[in-house]
Amino acid sequence: MSEEEKTPIVNGINVNNYLGSLDVQAPSNDYEASRGFEITPGQVKIPLSRDKSFSFRKLWAFTGPGFLMSIAYLDPGNIESDLQAGAIAKYKLIWVLMWSTVLGLILQLLAARLGCVTGMNLAQVCHLEYPRFPRITLWLMVEIAIVGSDIQEVIGSAIALNLLSNHKIPIWAGVLITGVDTFTFLFLESAGLRKLEAFFGALITTMAITFFYIYVKIMPSQGDILIGMWFPWCENCDKDSIVQLVGIVGAVIMPHNIYLHSALVLGTYAGQFVMEGFMNIRWSKWKRVLLTRSIAMVPTIIVALIATNDLDAMNNWLNVLQSVQLPFALLPVLHFTSSETIMREFKNGR
Repeated sequence: MSEEEKTPIVNGINVNNYLGSLDVQAPSNDYEASRGFEITPGQVKIPLSRDKSFSFRKLWAFTGPGFLMSIAYLDPGNIESDLQAGAIAKYKLIWVLMWSTVLGLILQLLAARLGCVTGMNLAQVCHLEYPRFPRITLWLMVEIAIVGSDIQEVIGSAIALNLLSNHKIPIWAGVLITGVDTFTFLFLESAGLRKLEAFFGALITTMAITFFYIYVKIMPSQGDILIGMWFPWCENCDKDSIVQLVGIVGAVIMPHNIYLHSALVLGTYAGQFVMEGFMNIRWSKWKRVLLTRSIAMVPTIIVALIATNDLDAMNNWLNVLQSVQLPFALLPVLHFTSSETIMREFKNGR
């Protein structure tokens, strides 16, 4: 058998060449090529070979994007939602947290599959497949979710700075500091995507160690945890508990993260890919971050100045907002990953 015959071909694409790097935007079928999207070579090399044995080098190559994705499950809004749920409903809502995480994992797998098969992110596929009105509607809804999430992160970080400084840094100043430090991560990524992934990996490791220490230190009732995890009930739950229940779903399965994960083969910023994908425009990262941060910071500063006593309630309702916006990401990803035209042999159910 000749060397050419040994080369694996899928839908006319040389698999060895196509999978040579993680960020390659070339399609595994002719879907993207037929729509005229530009194909750009990637920069992060993935050590793929015919050897199927375990390798830490290969594991690390594919773990980096996972760090970028998993940090969304440890953001201030998510942690605050869990803390409030525990304070209000005790162990009764742990099952909501667990099954929301499982559902989030399934949706992230679908989003990643869509990105790998088509070479495009979810927003780009929406731009190609949907007419103008539903496309713009989806874009506006996801942008609202992104701004809501930004408000949570900015205010959460501002509160942390206020507490760590023994209230010497006011909330409004913490908001400004947090908004400015966004550009720090842009500079970090310019030093290399792997360095950015390693940085987030270090943050996640630090938080995991901290949470484990607190868990051992407090040692909550293991029986109550198991009951709350496996028995879907909420006996004598009031209105506040129901709000927390809905908020947990939105905090864990944030709609813009589905768009982000579908774009992990292309980059790292959800807001950038949502606007570029839906509107088919190309902005530099600093312009994109400047716009989204400005949109988020204006209402955040106003809230920080006039509603300092209601920040927890606002955070809860922002999580509810994420739940309301969830269908605008859930329906497109299910639609596209179930389409044989788009996914070919990788469609759902095969």
